[in-house]
Amino acid sequence: MTINERIRWFRKDHLRVSQAEFAQVIGMKQTSVSTFERNGASVSDQIVKSICMAFSVNESWLRTGEGEMLEQPETFSLDQYLKENGCTALEMEIVKAYFELDAATRQKIFEAFERIHSRIATAKEQLAAADAATAGGPPEVKAPQEMTVAELHAELDRQIAEEKKRMESGSVSGAGSSETATG
Repeated sequence: MTINERIRWFRKDHLRVSQAEFAQVIGMKQTSVSTFERNGASVSDQIVKSICMAFSVNESWLRTGEGEMLEQPETFSLDQYLKENGCTALEMEIVKAYFELDAATRQKIFEAFERIHSRIATAKEQLAAADAATAGGPPEVKAPQEMTVAELHAELDRQIAEEKKRMESGSVSGAGSSETATG
């Protein structure tokens, strides 16, 4: 099969589109497609590149007939990635469930995590300052992403308890006053 025949076969039998439709996608006129589909007609590098880019055709296959017809996209296995990074089955289900949510809900969850992250960072700074004042030197402060899950839970529990105390005593102030603690 010549390059001309491969192009014609690809357009007509694989894509099942007319010359005009094919031409429109690759930015040419229908008469140009008709011309380079004829045996013996020259097919420029630009035409080859246009076809390959527009339809993910393997350039080697188009030019020589060797190899796979279509480019094989790189794949990414979320399951494999999570397993390689030590996720439990429950954590994998949580990640999958998160991505099954609609985009607006995911955005709200993301914003909630940002608020929690900010509050944890603020609390850590306050704890570090208090410890430094009483111990005479600054303690080692971990960034939230360096904290263990248990440390994050403990810090969140502490902040929630502190927030509940402030709310019960009626001394809610500033940035957290419009948020509602749920537990």
